[in-house]
Amino acid sequence: MAHIQSADNDCVIAAIKLAGRISHNVELCRDLPGASIKTLIAAVVRLASESDSKSVRTVVLWYICMQQFTTAQAAKVVPAMLQAISEATFADASSSAVQAEGIKALDKLLVC
Repeated sequence: MAHIQSADNDCVIAAIKLAGRISHNVELCRDLPGASIKTLIAAVVRLASESDSKSVRTVVLWYICMQQFTTAQAAKVVPAMLQAISEATFADASSSAVQAEGIKALDKLLVC
């Protein structure tokens, strides 16, 4: 979790990618407390508005795309995820990479 809050963007990106793979794996998440997953998702989503890095925002949107939410989970996290998508894409309106990941993230959330 500390790596996600690092000042080094390369470290942040690596930590988000690892978090995405962990939270996407049902077997790994089964052993983690719900509060830990919730804290992890909140920290990653917060980066969408707080980071000045296009690369970090792109990876945050990728992270959102990696998640597989049940209907009950989606009801809890979708508002925060939509806010993150909005903030990340607005902050980098001229970046096609951020915009493409934003569209993928929205598509993923609409499937939930």
